[in-house]
Amino acid sequence: MSKDILAAVHSYASRKGYVVLDSQLSLFEQSLANLSLLAELALPDSPHKPAIKVFRTPLALDRLTAEHFQMARSLIHDKSVSFIAFTNNGTEYRTIATIGSGTGSIGFIPSAPKNGGGSSLDDLRPFLSIYELRLLVSRLSDSIFATQGHDRLKLFDTILMLLAAKIYDEIENPRDLYLSQCLRKRGQDLQDDFQSFCQTALENMGCGSFDIKLYLDPDTLLASLELVAPYSFRLTAEIGAQTEILATFYQEIVSSTFRGSLGAYFTPKPIADLAVEISSPSPDDDILDMTCGSGTFLLSAFTYAQNRNNLISSDKPRLFGCDIQERMVLTTVLNSYLHGVYRPHIISGDALQLDLGNWNAVDSSVPVEGFSLIVGNPPFAGFESESYLPYNHKHKALSAQRGTGARVNKIIPFIVKTVQLLRPGGKAALVIPTSVLNGEAATFTDLRHWLSSEVKITAIIGLPRDAFVHTDCGIEGALLFFEREPAPRDEAKVFFVTIANVGYDRRGRVIPDSEIETVVNIWTTGMETDKHWLDLDELYQLDRWDPTWLEGYTSGLTFNPQTHIRLTDICKVVKRRLSRQEIQPDAIYTYFEVGDTDIDSGRIKQTHSIKGSDLPQKGRLQIPVREGDILLPNHRDSLIAKTAAATGRSVVLVTSKENGYITSNRFTVLKPLIHPNILMFLLNSSFVRQQLVLYARGSASFDVRDKVLDQIWIPRKFIEDKVLQSKILEALKNKEQIQRQLDETESYLNQLMEALNS
Repeated sequence: MSKDILAAVHSYASRKGYVVLDSQLSLFEQSLANLSLLAELALPDSPHKPAIKVFRTPLALDRLTAEHFQMARSLIHDKSVSFIAFTNNGTEYRTIATIGSGTGSIGFIPSAPKNGGGSSLDDLRPFLSIYELRLLVSRLSDSIFATQGHDRLKLFDTILMLLAAKIYDEIENPRDLYLSQCLRKRGQDLQDDFQSFCQTALENMGCGSFDIKLYLDPDTLLASLELVAPYSFRLTAEIGAQTEILATFYQEIVSSTFRGSLGAYFTPKPIADLAVEISSPSPDDDILDMTCGSGTFLLSAFTYAQNRNNLISSDKPRLFGCDIQERMVLTTVLNSYLHGVYRPHIISGDALQLDLGNWNAVDSSVPVEGFSLIVGNPPFAGFESESYLPYNHKHKALSAQRGTGARVNKIIPFIVKTVQLLRPGGKAALVIPTSVLNGEAATFTDLRHWLSSEVKITAIIGLPRDAFVHTDCGIEGALLFFEREPAPRDEAKVFFVTIANVGYDRRGRVIPDSEIETVVNIWTTGMETDKHWLDLDELYQLDRWDPTWLEGYTSGLTFNPQTHIRLTDICKVVKRRLSRQEIQPDAIYTYFEVGDTDIDSGRIKQTHSIKGSDLPQKGRLQIPVREGDILLPNHRDSLIAKTAAATGRSVVLVTSKENGYITSNRFTVLKPLIHPNILMFLLNSSFVRQQLVLYARGSASFDVRDKVLDQIWIPRKFIEDKVLQSKILEALKNKEQIQRQLDETESYLNQLMEALNS
């Protein structure tokens, strides 16, 4: 029997283009199912030459379990093997990827690619590496561009259509692939038939109304189909271990196209995965993303629930999505299919107008009682009518007094809608701008007040300043987690933390030492003795919720008048502005900006001249300076800039030379009430800088408002200790002398170099 099976394997391998690497019979014998390593095959024409270990088993293939797979894997010394195959007759095979849980399976051994593809799914092969997929798309793009010269958006539409047709064909016609028939057609017949098939595919995917065209002439269409025909997206997804290949590729091609052509932005996958891990979705969840984009959040949640619960089903958890752009709906649907989700519920429309009753009328799967989990990255930019808000707010009353319609930041009604679409006890995980957490505007403070009565905040995670820079979004963001649970919330706590490293840099390149795993561990273990936990009732009583502020608040960066005095007790804020009426159009003004000052010493290194008529175009040049002014950089980036002393960009002392110059409102002007050098020393100290950074607010631009200075504290002992001040002044004088010597030495060295070159 074994020899017959081995002969069948050899015959099969020969037909499929495999190479038999090892044909020894019964290398291993195990009591479990009497597994025997029958042969080892190598797939030709692949950059990585993946091997397939073939095991003989007397069991019927549908009786094999994960235990059998794990046993087979334990017999393999080479852990780089891509697939394990089981057979009991040399004709039928059950093949499983060696990476992952070992429960996902497909009923075939992947065949070598053949020119023209094949007539059935068994004749196709999955993508075994991101390299292969990128190579295919590169060739496809080159072919289309070379003959058609299309713009990037049309190219993307074309690839979308090809993907839709290919995936639909593999799902609906696995035994008799339509594309294999197409390859035998030519000219207009090919173009008409394929366009009709594409429309059928879109209709069956719920995207039949979308006006997306296939921009290909017959010859280019044929060449494109010949490129994609040998491969199978369905098999790549069903293998399970290859899902990351499709996800990575899809995120790259989708995000690059839509950033440039449609102004759409996408959440980087590590952030979506972090949000999902904290949310911990289960197979029983109904998961919604109101602005689903390419489906990153939904598919991350689906993959998490599947892997965590060792599932191979494609219908749990149930995924629901909405996006205002039709292309994004199709993009999410295709991404779902590529992940093995063949029943996503994705619609096009304005999420703020979602009505679950109406949606349920056309799709009975929609839960009218609300969703158990809502995830996503709602839009940050733009404004919406206040009519979406179920509560009155101060901004609305002010607008009514002025006779204008109230409009609020777009993120606010999206957060409100999220709460409304959750079922009781449902959870949410949203990417939000930090202004939601720290904004002083009435619209933001009223939102926080409303949330405190409607939901239980469970976690707030601050993201790096550059987390979204490579997606062309300069807003600083955070992750907000909450449950729809009314009061009382006895002994509830909220988890808060700021992450500095999420595993990629400002260009999106992977970097080591990501803090995500550490954060997830603190959350999942519930280490309430850790510094990152706060009583929920206490959070709701605070003016702001951003993690940076909360970390300072809980670590004791707040003081009292018995031990400290306010910064404004030793200096005064000067409200001085140059009005447009004062500007003389023909006069020449001298100015300097923040970057014109030495980052370490604060000395003004250079100045510029500008005609009065051009001065209004320099919007931030508003402050005329006077001798003795101390200029405090008031933007957070300046306060935390990397300097020699590691305390941020230095304050500036205006001398008689700069008296009357103009400078930027990125400085706050202070008049010292103590020795100016002592005040400068304090303003440059890490003790004061930490407080200033703590009070900075915003999301796109973090500023320290003038009124904040009244909340900055100085140790009373420092001001009262004159001996200490004398020592500091003497040390500062010595430092200045040393700096002059260094400058003179540097100048002398430069002169020597110039003499060598003369």
